Amino acid sequence: MADRRRVRIAAQYNAEDPFEIWHPDLADELNTEDSFRKVAAVYREGLFDFYFQAETAALPMGEKGVPEFRVMGRLDNLVTQSYLASLYPDLGFVATINTGNNLPYDLARRLHTFDILTNGRSGWNVVLGGNPHAHVNHRPKAVREKDVDRYVLGLDIVHYVLQALGGEGVGPQHGFAHYDQPERLLPPNRQGAPFTIQAGDSGHSRDLATSYADGMYTHYSDEVNGPAFYKDIHDRLKHHGRQPDTFKIYSRLAILVGNSAEDALERHKSLLRYQLHDRQVRSYAEQIWGKRFAELDPEGPLPEESPTEGHVVKLGLSYGLYLDGPADKAVARLRRISAERGGAPLRETLIFAAGTHYIMGSPVEVATELRRLVDLRATDGFVIAPHSAPHWLEPFVRLVVPVLQDWGVYAKAYHDETLRERVLREC
Repeated sequence: MADRRRVRIAAQYNAEDPFEIWHPDLADELNTEDSFRKVAAVYREGLFDFYFQAETAALPMGEKGVPEFRVMGRLDNLVTQSYLASLYPDLGFVATINTGNNLPYDLARRLHTFDILTNGRSGWNVVLGGNPHAHVNHRPKAVREKDVDRYVLGLDIVHYVLQALGGEGVGPQHGFAHYDQPERLLPPNRQGAPFTIQAGDSGHSRDLATSYADGMYTHYSDEVNGPAFYKDIHDRLKHHGRQPDTFKIYSRLAILVGNSAEDALERHKSLLRYQLHDRQVRSYAEQIWGKRFAELDPEGPLPEESPTEGHVVKLGLSYGLYLDGPADKAVARLRRISAERGGAPLRETLIFAAGTHYIMGSPVEVATELRRLVDLRATDGFVIAPHSAPHWLEPFVRLVVPVLQDWGVYAKAYHDETLRERVLREC
């Protein structure tokens, strides 16, 4: 079909969110060389566009320090992915790197090296600051984050890196607030500037991304929010004088494949208690309601009490929970999510409040939904969020990918091309 749209797939490992299963039977092989290697092998078998890795530059902190029931830290992205690139020479790699935690020339040199070691299959997921705990780890004399405009600083660093690496269409027009205009600092490599994809949802973030990046990483993939986000991004691209077909949106998505819809649902129920620890469920409930609970069953209903009057939720993006603001509105949202799922219990409700679209079902059901969302122009592709590692995507690769290939909307082989060329390739 002339209007057939390709389904693009990438996947993430590792993360701290409600979709990553830290099952005790798997604990010994999580966050190890072995787990990263096995994950990359699965991604390579599935012909994924790229292996997406998140970044944490500070450990999660609670009132009494680092909670013992939280996942702790991540390995360095560029070191990990450079190693994996030597083992899997066709796989693409995208590393999340925060502009607020790096100096521009050092970052440009590391990304240049990364691109050479991956033979042009490298990408940079740009994050523009935003973590006060991490901020003090990367600032002389602990400059307060609120004293730095993270958008101005971030855009300075992005343009510095792109110009230093000779990115196409990147000229000296950007006026630098924090750094001198860079020269062409490093020798040419295959891809020039890395494939860049920016995270962020604010209007400011969207406008910055559409001014320079190759794509965006977003939580919007459902049929309601996805098309609106897609149209907004394309309108902004046109405003910047750019062709929308040169820019791709990758949406974060959680997937659970079973032999049937019933089997997928049963698997989902069996994994729930490993997605949020009992004490984490209690911690979130008390922060959202603004009160202590003498008894709280994670598998029971939401607390019947109203939140403390005037309480404001300040969870940030902890585990992806989009609940900041007045507590009464946050609780109302949770009650709505629970009701939409037939009275889902507290733990499950918190997981579905994470803002990540979740698809469960048989192989054909999952493939059909992915294709439907792409055809609706809710997104161009997907970054699949983790479940249990390192094996959770084997059913997807071996059962869903062949369906997409049979429909002619998914790659059947890798080509000798840069990551930017791969992302832009159509069927």
